[in-house]
Amino acid sequence: MTYSSKQNISREEALSRAMRYCAYQERSTGDVVRKLNDWGLDDDEAIFWVIDNLKNEKFVDDQRFARIYANSKLNQNQWGKNKIKYALREKSVPDGYIKHAIEQLPDDKYHEVLQKLANEKAKKTGLKTREQRARLTRFLLQRGFSQEEINKAIHELIKDI
Repeated sequence: MTYSSKQNISREEALSRAMRYCAYQERSTGDVVRKLNDWGLDDDEAIFWVIDNLKNEKFVDDQRFARIYANSKLNQNQWGKNKIKYALREKSVPDGYIKHAIEQLPDDKYHEVLQKLANEKAKKTGLKTREQRARLTRFLLQRGFSQEEINKAIHELIKDI
């Protein structure tokens, strides 16, 4: 079944569609609100009603979403905490849930990902010159790791040489 965008739909139809949308994969409240708007539901009271029903039925839970999203981005995309934070903010997840999700990331796995990325990039570009270290730093910053974490990882790499 396909849905044409920007059609006027009832809140009951919107709830039914939203339940299917959320059952497919974990969604944030912000994701669902954007999708409801895409479907043509732009009445704030109706949107609140749909979101409230989804939360009551456990289809939407921003705290659960933030935790799953943070773990998957660390494990699958090898993102650092900063990039994960920004992505969750883009999805309109409350800051408290973001902070909690970031704190729940396993430190050993986080440092393992950082060291692996740093090691792989250093093998390709080298670490002998200042420019090579700067290139590695920029790469890791883009991945969302903090300057302090990057400095420690580079120090470990240089120590092992």
